Amino acid sequence: MTDETRATAAYYDAPEVGRYFSALWGGEDAHIGLYEGAATIAQAANAIIDKMATMVPGLAKGGRVLDLGAGYGGAMRRLVQRFPIEAVCLNLSAVQNRENVARTVEAGLADRLHVVGGSFEAVPLRNEAVDVVWSEDALLHAHDYDAVAREMMRVLKPGGHVMLTDILAEEGADAGALAPIGLRLNVPRFRTVSEIEAALTAAGLEMGPFVPLGEHLEIHFRRVAAALEAMRDRLVADGTPQEAIDRIAAGANDWIAAASDGHLAWGIVRAHKPGH
Repeated sequence: MTDETRATAAYYDAPEVGRYFSALWGGEDAHIGLYEGAATIAQAANAIIDKMATMVPGLAKGGRVLDLGAGYGGAMRRLVQRFPIEAVCLNLSAVQNRENVARTVEAGLADRLHVVGGSFEAVPLRNEAVDVVWSEDALLHAHDYDAVAREMMRVLKPGGHVMLTDILAEEGADAGALAPIGLRLNVPRFRTVSEIEAALTAAGLEMGPFVPLGEHLEIHFRRVAAALEAMRDRLVADGTPQEAIDRIAAGANDWIAAASDGHLAWGIVRAHKPGH
């Protein structure tokens, strides 16, 4: 594991970060959602999973899905419960992986959902092992996106699909405005849609149209900021220091400002591997 991946794992292994995700997402997810008609952050998180699932050809027929940066595994549990698939959750955080395993066992899905520790820059799967590569708001942590793209190409079967969301920089975004967020998350630079598409294309994948959903980004972090304040007393009672909550709240405000000022993009990136 590199110093960069250790730093990322340490961030997500921190107790206050775990309590934050558990309180706001119910311990299932840690990604941005779709807010049309969604009353809660958890409902919005499920809505983007469901939207992405409808865009994966043949998912209802089965197959094997690899989730890169799977977090607590909520997306894959939802897919496994709804489709006749097998899922592999690849994730750096040992804390999140333990929680994923526990929730998967509790749901009775351990025979079809497998949790693997590791980096998405060096996926511990054989060539042509999966039908779908999935990821939600995780690949911004990739320090070598070209390596990630090559790994997607390698592990996909011919005709397989890439379906991911990520937080991206708008073309011409002010790097200084994004620097505080990147520093906190150990993200040296936010990539643009064109940069992501160029990396995937260079790896041999064929791109589908990008689906822009950036209007949900600011809504999401405003919901997060409001929910965090509403849950402050509960988080303190559970052992989270006030200063840690203040740091997370300041981070949410940084996200809101960057999205409001037009520096960030978010949406669905699609690609497929040529073949049958």
